Amino acid sequence: MGSPAEGGGSSAAGSSPRWPGAVLAAWVLSLGVDLLLHGGLLARLYVEPHPALLAPREAFRRIPWILLAAWWLAQSLELAAAGAVLGAALERMPSRRLWFLVAMVVVGCLGLTVALQSVGWAPAARVAP
Repeated sequence: MGSPAEGGGSSAAGSSPRWPGAVLAAWVLSLGVDLLLHGGLLARLYVEPHPALLAPREAFRRIPWILLAAWWLAQSLELAAAGAVLGAALERMPSRRLWFLVAMVVVGCLGLTVALQSVGWAPAARVAP
């Protein structure tokens, strides 16, 4: 069996590998960051006309550089957060603590998203009938 860095390690108790739980935790955290970014910070860009953005129909024909830049930034932040979770798992942070921290960050992202929508920075989500 290899070292934890080689993917063959197991939990501190020597039982099953921790990677499935760590990968799931990283994914959950990236969802929370994605919600904050697209439901809060960048939401205005999706509903208001902007000179740097194209209408939805035109955007399908050509992707403006600003959207690529926003996508790159969002992906970088999400991957950095997921990498932090996987790094903590690699350093053998206890699973309970890892999940607690992930839950707190996701709840914080949710709270910030709601706050941004409440103060008018981002449009509130609407469910179409």
